Amino acid sequence: MIEFAHPAALAALALPLAVLLGARAFDRPASIATGTLELWDRVESAPPAPSPRARVRIPPAVWALAAALALGALALAGPRTPPPRHEARLRVLLDRSASMELPLGRATRRARATELARAWLAEHAPGTRDDAWIDHPGAFGADDDRADTLWVTDRAPDPPPRHAGFVASGGPAVPGPITVDGATRYDWDGERIVEVKDGAPARRVEVTGALPEPIAGVLAAWAAGRGATIGAGAARPALLVSGRDQNSATGADVAFGRDGWTARGKLGAAAPAPALAPALAAGETWLADARGTAIVTSSPGRIDCALATMEDPSGDPAAFAVSWAALLDRAVLAPEGVVPLAGRVAAGDEKIAAPRGAADDVAAPASAWDAWLAGGALACVVLALLLARSVRIG
Repeated sequence: MIEFAHPAALAALALPLAVLLGARAFDRPASIATGTLELWDRVESAPPAPSPRARVRIPPAVWALAAALALGALALAGPRTPPPRHEARLRVLLDRSASMELPLGRATRRARATELARAWLAEHAPGTRDDAWIDHPGAFGADDDRADTLWVTDRAPDPPPRHAGFVASGGPAVPGPITVDGATRYDWDGERIVEVKDGAPARRVEVTGALPEPIAGVLAAWAAGRGATIGAGAARPALLVSGRDQNSATGADVAFGRDGWTARGKLGAAAPAPALAPALAAGETWLADARGTAIVTSSPGRIDCALATMEDPSGDPAAFAVSWAALLDRAVLAPEGVVPLAGRVAAGDEKIAAPRGAADDVAAPASAWDAWLAGGALACVVLALLLARSVRIG
């Protein structure tokens, strides 16, 4: 299979055709009488008998010139053998931040970014399957910056990743709720921030397993202060807190602490999370013992506590409450429809950047087709000159 780097140059193939047609139309031999006898006069004046062979012969030099023009046109078009189609496969991280759900045209930023990403993948990484798409709840980090990864988001990252590619939907500014504080909601109207008392949407916290009493007490106080409810539900919760059953204690004591408080307890076995729970794959360790054993991990929308039992913390009681409240504030998801101001401002234009080092970015090997064709065209020109010279000498 052959492809052309400059297919428009194929229009030059009309030149050799024009040369051949011109040779037939205008290069007719002149009729000259070779004698003055009556016989020659009659022969000259008599119309020629029709014959299928009676046609103008194109000189060989013209054929050689036409061939040179044809080969030159093909050389200009840049014929080459296309590189083999790579079945590249990428890991696709889909940004699940609240700004991705903002409207864009008749759909959302997320829908547009997904559409752009699928079109790009179909052309450049056709081996990527649907199970390679991974929901990414937080900001992209250094661990996500890999050459086999494509970020799907709404705003082109600044600075751009060094290795990963990205697809950004862009989008205009969208005024609306930007944050909540207790029962108060704050809206951005496109120019200023407006306070809306008692306008905060209700949020739900779901607890699986059991939490040690000191932690459960702080969680209840925090939820009351934020206007959130604690309980089960069918929809995805704003925060899922996973605990351990007291009967699952391993018997090993662990000592831990941070932010001015310390405590002791026992670890327990993990319980399966409900289907609606956010993934904890990108969770970070918030609390660990001296050996580095993770005790509490967190990610957006999720906190996992590995303690089956816990003694009352030592140190300032307020420090324990403030420490856990800060963790809960950081992990809880914003109410539905509430998007931080940074996400509501204009996201710029659509933009796509391929991962560096992706298989389809490998340059196709240089082709020798154009060089051979150019050489053939030159040879035909030389042949045409020699044939024309031989005719003149003869």
